[in-house]
Amino acid sequence: MSQFNEEAAGQVRVEQAHVSAMYGRLDEQMADVRAELAEVLRSSADSAGEVYARDVTAERLSRQLRRLEGAEEGLVFGRIDGADGTVLHIGRVGLPADDLDLPLLVDWRAQAARPFYTATAVHPMGLRRRRHLRLVHRAVHAVNDELLDSSAPAPGDVVGDSALTEALEAQRTGRMRAAVATLQAEQDAIVRSPHQGVTVVQGGPGTGKTVVALHRAAYVLYAFARAAERGVLVLGPNARFLDYISQVLPSLGESDVLLATCADLTGMVPEIVEPSAEVARLKGDLTLAEALARLVRSRQAPWDQGFAVRVGQEGVRLSSGDITAVREAAATSGLAHNRAREVFKDRLISTVTSLLERRTVEAFASIDADIAENTRLDLDAAALTDLRALGFDVDDAPPRTRQRCSTRTPSVPTSKATPTWTTPWRSCGHG
Repeated sequence: MSQFNEEAAGQVRVEQAHVSAMYGRLDEQMADVRAELAEVLRSSADSAGEVYARDVTAERLSRQLRRLEGAEEGLVFGRIDGADGTVLHIGRVGLPADDLDLPLLVDWRAQAARPFYTATAVHPMGLRRRRHLRLVHRAVHAVNDELLDSSAPAPGDVVGDSALTEALEAQRTGRMRAAVATLQAEQDAIVRSPHQGVTVVQGGPGTGKTVVALHRAAYVLYAFARAAERGVLVLGPNARFLDYISQVLPSLGESDVLLATCADLTGMVPEIVEPSAEVARLKGDLTLAEALARLVRSRQAPWDQGFAVRVGQEGVRLSSGDITAVREAAATSGLAHNRAREVFKDRLISTVTSLLERRTVEAFASIDADIAENTRLDLDAAALTDLRALGFDVDDAPPRTRQRCSTRTPSVPTSKATPTWTTPWRSCGHG
């Protein structure tokens, strides 16, 4: 046996001791969760609240058990050795250690595990060595090291083919496998992006879009509490594809993910094959897309008789000109049809509201006119006079009203406790 093989075999034995301890801890956790779950399921519940609490606890424990069971295959796949001597093992889930400050196993999504994916010889991020472990069931089959500090191999270093090369040459199983052990820095940047909105992963065929997107989903569930509460839906084109990717997320520590096709969600199964080749060509032609766009435009608020709606007890009718203006505002917004619909609705509501406001102003003006005609009393002028008499500043009142009330001046109060004010109503035309 060569010195290299002896060194490699020795490191396999070293890592096997660590891996066996990790599997021992994993078995303990699974046994504890199973026992707790069995106890919860056996417990009685006398009220609706107790039944609900029991069901919630049972569901939480079931999820925890599925997460641990899903991580059993290939539990640990990496190790990083810091220049300061710190050693961390990286795996599919995190496992605490009883008597050590450092965890027995670090979850691959934790920040502490990031150097495993992003450290390079140019930017070692404080690492001396990155080690990949290849497991067969619970046995360490091989180890491979990358030296990141430009130093020569030392005793205990096993430098050989890269883990990515081994993964590419590995035997295929007919199902997609997690790439968590071989994610490249560019892929890891997508997976760990802090962005919490829509994330699009794009690339050419065979570039790993799907596997990166699935790792992204697992990271989002780990890092963003709100997403974990709401869950993740993986929508696939067909059942065969979903079966192909079905083991990726459970192997990454996430089993509470719904995989579905469009038919599963809608209950509608579209025709798979167009029977007519001529119709199939037409459906795929750009001309059809243009025709559909014209059809959509023809149905964008096509009313030519106006628009009527009831608001409370009052009916409101908009003219065809009002509708045309609202439609044009939405059509020229630069948005796609569905988003422009929201613009149309907002503008339509605004137009109806403005009409109601104008009606209200006109109604109050009509009331004031009727009162002035029947009582010779100008309510605005009277109100301003009284406000000025009380000491309020009414300079912001309309000029015409201020002029009509300019002769109103308060007299000096006879007492601070009970002030009296002179109100010469006749001077403002109130009789």
